[in-house]
Formats: sequence, C-alpha cells, structure tokens
Amino acid sequence: MAQQQLINNRYAIKANIGADKSGYFLTLQDITDGKNYYTKLIKIDNNTLSAKSLYALQMRMQRLTQFAHTNVISVYEPELAEEGMLMRQTDLPGSSLKNIMIKQGRPLPLKSAYRIALDIASALAALHSEGLVHGELDPSHIFVDNGGKNYLSFLELPPAFDADQAVYTMPDLNPQPEAKPDKDIFAFGVLMLEMCTGLSPYRSSGESTDVEEYSHTFAYYRECIKESVGLEVPELVSVLSRCLTDNKAQQFKNGEELYWAIRELVDKEVPKKELPAEEQSADKKKNKASSQKKSGKQSSGFVTGKQKKKTSVLPLLLILLALAAGAGYLWYAKPDFLKDLPKLPQITLSATETEKTPAYEQTLSLLHGTQTAMAVQSSQKTEVVVPTETPVPTETPTPEPTATQIPRPISAAAGRSIRWNADGSIMAAVPASSFRMGMDDTFLYELSGILPSHSVSLDGFWIDTAEVTQKQYAQCVADGVCQPIERIADEWIGDDLPIMNVRWTDAQVYCAWAGKRLPSEAEWEKAARGSDSRLYPWGNSSRSIGEYPNRIHKSGDDALDLSPYGVRDMAGNVSEWVNDFFSETRVITDTEMVNPIGPISGNMHTVKGGNFLSADPESAAFTFSRSGAAPDATRNYGFRCVVSADEVDTVKAEEDQPLTLASAVPETERPEDCTNRARFVSDVTIPDGTVVRRGEWVTKTWELENYGTCPWNENYKVVWSDENFNNDQKLFDIGTALAPGESGEISVTFPVQGQGSTHISFVLANEKGETFGLGERGRGDLYIEYNVE
Repeated sequence: MAQQQLINNRYAIKANIGADKSGYFLTLQDITDGKNYYTKLIKIDNNTLSAKSLYALQMRMQRLTQFAHTNVISVYEPELAEEGMLMRQTDLPGSSLKNIMIKQGRPLPLKSAYRIALDIASALAALHSEGLVHGELDPSHIFVDNGGKNYLSFLELPPAFDADQAVYTMPDLNPQPEAKPDKDIFAFGVLMLEMCTGLSPYRSSGESTDVEEYSHTFAYYRECIKESVGLEVPELVSVLSRCLTDNKAQQFKNGEELYWAIRELVDKEVPKKELPAEEQSADKKKNKASSQKKSGKQSSGFVTGKQKKKTSVLPLLLILLALAAGAGYLWYAKPDFLKDLPKLPQITLSATETEKTPAYEQTLSLLHGTQTAMAVQSSQKTEVVVPTETPVPTETPTPEPTATQIPRPISAAAGRSIRWNADGSIMAAVPASSFRMGMDDTFLYELSGILPSHSVSLDGFWIDTAEVTQKQYAQCVADGVCQPIERIADEWIGDDLPIMNVRWTDAQVYCAWAGKRLPSEAEWEKAARGSDSRLYPWGNSSRSIGEYPNRIHKSGDDALDLSPYGVRDMAGNVSEWVNDFFSETRVITDTEMVNPIGPISGNMHTVKGGNFLSADPESAAFTFSRSGAAPDATRNYGFRCVVSADEVDTVKAEEDQPLTLASAVPETERPEDCTNRARFVSDVTIPDGTVVRRGEWVTKTWELENYGTCPWNENYKVVWSDENFNNDQKLFDIGTALAPGESGEISVTFPVQGQGSTHISFVLANEKGETFGLGERGRGDLYIEYNVE
C-alpha cells in the first residue's frame, strides 16, 4: 500500500494509518479540491466478509450519509475502486478515546468523562430517533478533536481500531439480523464504567450466545456496579444499572432516554446556578416535555390523528420557525462546569458543514417538525389511517446462573496484590499511565544498547512480585509442558531460589502454562522504575558495593531491592528475560509510544535487571540497563510473568495482602533551562600530600559551592571519572541539598588505590546522568591527591 500513490485516480495517499483483518486505514486527499478524508479501504481479496455482508455494509454506509449531527463525524457515499470498497469520513485533527485512555490512564477526570458521555449520548439519541443504530460503539469509535469536542465515528480509529470490540458487545441468546438500540446502550454502559472507574470490562472467553457466558457477563457487571459505590461514584449506579442489565424492562429503551438520564446526572454533579432567561426557558421546555411523556400526551414528538385535523399550515410554519430559532438550547444549556473546561483552539467548520451538523435537540425538533408537516399534508389529501397496534415483544427469560464460579472484577490499583491460582505466585498491580523509559546520559558509564529517553504509555497489568522459583518451574515440568533445565551448581539449587539457566523459549512456555505471558521490556521497566524516572527500583540513592548481595537468595527476599509497585529483586538476584527482540541501535518513533513491543524481528531477545554474578552490580541495577542474548542461551537468566489488568478476575486469582511500596522520589522544582555550576571552596579532609596506607579506607571531603541556577538535591552524584584506577563503586550521593548560592560539604569513601604520589579525578552529575566539573565552563577537575606509604 505504501507504493500506491492514487486511488480511483482521484485520491492521493497522505498517510497509511494501519490495517485490521478486513482492510487498510488511510488518510487521503482529494486532488480536485484538496479536501482530506480519513478512510477505510476494504480489500478486494478480503476473505473475512461474505458478498452478502459486504453489500450490507455498503447499504449501511449509504444510509449513514443521510444522517447529520454536531457530535458525529460526517461520512460519505462508499466508492468502489480497483483495490476494493472505499469508505470515507471527514478527517479531523485529534485522537481516539482509546488512545486518550491509554495515555492518560483510567479513570478519566470526572468532568471530562461526563462531557464525553453527554455528547455521545446526544449523538445516539439522534441516531435512534431516525431508526439507525451504531452497533459497533467502543473507545475506538469515539473521537476527541484538538479543540476538546467529542464525536461519534462510524469508522474505527487508531491505534486499536476495533480490536477489542467484542468487549463492548452485549451477549444475546436470541440475536437479531440487525443491531438494535440495546446494543448501543450496553456498549455505552461499558464505556461509562471504563471512563469513570478503575474497573476493567468483562472479557468473555466464549460465544455471546452461550448461556453460561451470558449469565457470567451480567453477573460480573452487577458486581462492578456494587464496587463503583466504594469508588466514590454512587451517582453512576442508576445509569450503569440500566445500561448493563439483562432485564429488558429496566434497560433504557433508546438513546433519547439515555440522554436525559445523563443530563440529569450531570445536573446533579454541580449545584444549579441561576440560569439566564434562555436556559430557564430551555429547562421549562425539558420539564414540560418530560411531563407530557409521563401523561401520555406526546410520543416522540408526533401528533395524534385529532390534532392533525385541527392544524393549519401557517401556524405550523410559525411553530417550525420557533423550533428552529430555539433548537440549540440543549447544547447551550450545558452545566457551567462543562463549559469551563480548558480547550485548545476550535476547528473552524465551513458553512456547509455547520448546516449539516445541527445540535441534537435541533436535529430532533426539525425531524419531528418535518414529520408533522408531512402528516398534515397527508391528512388534507387522504383519510388518516389509524396504525395497527404494534405487538409487544415477549421478553427473553433470564437464564439461571450455572453452578460454576462467577468471575468478579479486581481493581488494579497501586499497592494491591493478588495470588494467581495457576502457579501460586503473588502479583503486584501496575496501573495504566505514562512513564519515561530509557536514558540519555549515563554518568560516564559506557553502556551499550541503552534506549534514548522517551515517554511510553502502558495499559494496566499485574506482574509477579518475585522471580519464578525452581519449585514453580518444576511443577510445569511435572505437567509435561516445560523442559527440564540444565545442571546448575549445587549451591544454586533450592525450591525457593529463582529458576535460572532457562532459555527464552522455556520462560515463554512457562508463562503460557500459568495463563500469563512474558512482560514486554516497557512493562518490566515501568514495574521497576515507576513514573518518577528513578535510577534504581528503590529510588535515586546509590548503594555502596557491599550492599549488593553477591550470592543468590530466595526469590523476593531482598527487602532493599523494592520497586514503587512492591516488586522485588529487579536490580539483583538473576537477570530476567523479557518478550522483546533486542537491538542495540533503535530509533524511537511516535507509533511505538503506546504499549510498545520492541523490534518486530531479530536474532536476540532482551534481558533486564541485575545479577548476583555481575562484575559491575552498580550499572546492572539501573532500571534502564539492558542487554541481548540468543534465545537458546542459558547462562544465569531467570524470568517473571505478567498478565493484562483486564484479564484478571476472581476465578483466576484471589485478592491478597497490601504490598509494601518503595518511597516516592521527592520532586525538585527547577527553573527551565537552569545550569549546573560548582566552585571549589576548600579541602576539609585529606589535604593534598596526605600520607595514607595501602589497604585502609579514606574519606575525602570537599566544601563546594553551588553557583549555578539549578538546585542540587541529596541524590546528585560525585562520579569516579579517573580511568587509571578502577574502583568498584563509581557513584556517590552528595548527601546534601544545596540551593543556588549555598555551600556545603560533600564526601566520598573508598579503599586506598595507587602507589606513591596518587591523583584521582571526579566529576559531579545530576540524577539525569548529566556530568559537570568545576568552574564557569564546567571542565575544572575535582580531585584527591595523597601519598601511598
């Protein structure tokens, strides 16, 4: 597709967005008028759609071209091309809701979630009023433009397209040939749950028409709704209950009912303020319409037969004009707290587009008015025919729950843990959010293959708090799934010790046997690093070499090697396989920022974490350190497993005790583009020429002044930079915070090295690994000089 320049000799390909099983997603530009379109090209050789379903899709898109609404992206007539069928909609700058939830994490701020819900419910109300159904509602069909306006999209959007669409599909024991409004209502409820709580949608494992799957799905959401009360969103209970129920009598009948429920929910969220005359009038209209519905005097805006006979055309036209003039009240009567949300500059629509997308109330008013006018004209020419009574559909009985255990949700919040039933491992929750991965400067360490610093967004997941043990691996071998490991030293053997000398394929097979998977490199690094860009799992403070265990120990037994999510031994014990292929030189692109999986091929896989046999435990403990190894290499590698947050429920796991977490790294406020500068004041200990003895330890202390503009924190480093002497410890915390202009004492302690007159050099560094020396240009030498006796 990248080589295809034109489609239908009319559209130039601007960007190839991606693909799913049925076609390509492209940005096209009409070469005749320069207009841009977001499109899907159904492949001509597509084998996932039958001729009948392809025709039905074409007919559906043609119907949707006649629909217009201010919160719906306009679609156009499908076109047949040599490559297949082309479906187009207006191209707008912005992002899908799926992408926003991945990057910002869940739940969304309640105000933002309510605004999205109100806008999408408005669009669904208009759709349903015209006898249309979306049928594929999920976060990849909701678009937020750069001005903060929310749209319903009929084409799936990147990055996920409709990969998770089944999660939002209502199970139905008696599916109809065409989608009904209840499908949209159910999907909307799942969206509300996802946007407003930390709970995950139910991920079914079977067909939506299966009785057991049916009962489990609705039982799961009943539990979710109960738990939502504990998450301080009790106002959602009523809406969620009516969206996610299998009781047809209780469910919202259509989008219009849903819209008014969302509007009432939003009104309750903020105390009612004094409204301008227009808004008071709008609320009176709403109350009057509501009372008319309750009294049965009005049904969806249509008039009765008697009313038609008494209506004349002139009063009707006046009514239509009045309706058109006041039609937009619903949008403009939004609560103040929604109007005050910060916005980027709005997209300017052309007059044609503005006319094509009236507000929801305007759409309904004009629709009802047009239908009324048509009815009047009809009554003037022919007798009114009383419609036959629509038969009331019989309700499908709710199946009785089966005797099997019903899964209940487990919220993945930091500090929570579960016991995974398949292998008994304790797993820590890592919530969805963004973090900084990689490192640009490395304290003068020459570390190969380090990724440049970049922001990564990850979905929530659970990770083993300790490396897989030899006892756990032996059970997989006993089940005939895993391969036995090669012989290891006797002192390295023990049930509670981590498994080691396993190949990458062995680790992958074990995780699959336990119903889990190997972590991606990004997941592993986030579990070790958190969202505060720490150097080590425990923070930014450097350990002395003696604090790193130099022998293997029980999995999870190092209380100091603790991450911000309660995960242990990520800086030591055994190095660990992750799922990604390894590459020493990689260019990070925007498309890799969300749930990255590394290079798509390679001869090696990535290894993360320190090792008790490491020759340099200090650099191996860095959260950003990485290396590569052939997949059949054994050496001293172990592993741990992960599982995605939305795959965890009470059938697969049990909730466990809260975890101890590493302390957060204090933030230091720094002015933008500040500079690090240091000035030597005096030698406090070991003045030049001091006599020292081989074998003893010395503590050198300087008094230095911070005369730059960056404040120094306690974890700024003194870095051993002398290449003539190889000290085991190269990083020393300065141990004191110095604001610009302040002076303080800074020390390093190490064993005497060299012979005779000895000069050893050091530099300073911030926690980002950026080094600087003394003086205005930062090149001056910080050193110690002594005579070895």
